[in-house]
Amino acid sequence: MKERINPLILILVGVVLGIGLTVWGQSILSAKGEVKQAKQAVVGTAQAVVNANKQEAELSITLDTIAQNSGKIQDVLDKRLNTPFELKSAPNANTKSTKPTGNAAATVNAAECPPAIIDGDSYMPFDAGTVRLLNAARTGTPVDSVAVSDAESHAPAFVRIRVFVRNDTEIAKMYNTLAARHNSLVDQVAAYQHRQRLRLGIKE
Repeated sequence: MKERINPLILILVGVVLGIGLTVWGQSILSAKGEVKQAKQAVVGTAQAVVNANKQEAELSITLDTIAQNSGKIQDVLDKRLNTPFELKSAPNANTKSTKPTGNAAATVNAAECPPAIIDGDSYMPFDAGTVRLLNAARTGTPVDSVAVSDAESHAPAFVRIRVFVRNDTEIAKMYNTLAARHNSLVDQVAAYQHRQRLRLGIKE
């Protein structure tokens, strides 16, 4: 006569199998979730690489456009600076020619002044002190350390209009280039953070 299996043993076996199946099922679900997240991260990373390459290409085009535009502007400016023009003083009806009294200088009507011929090789009306202050502003030098009260600072600086204009356009080109690189860097950092969140499974 066959021995009957103790019901308690059957119950224990059933419980163990149930727990095992539950854990196994949960591990499968977890694995599927991890696979899904991994796939999303891979897709996200691939898309981020595509976006990064696109941003690099757009930045390159932007920088080329800035350089080309700056060059064209410089060419137009050179043509204008090579064309002399007359600088006439504005007439002042209230100012009339008078004879000097004592040691005082004579007052001359602005309309009586001959026109000045100006071109790109003419000098800017700057003294050395003004140029020192402009250089200090460009380099971030404290103004207190700039000498503007000595005799040399009041002497003419002899800065040609052509040089001043070229310097200004070069600074504008540098600013636009820096701004374009800054915007591109901000976009690249945002894309990198997005990839990291995908890799870690963090929802946006």
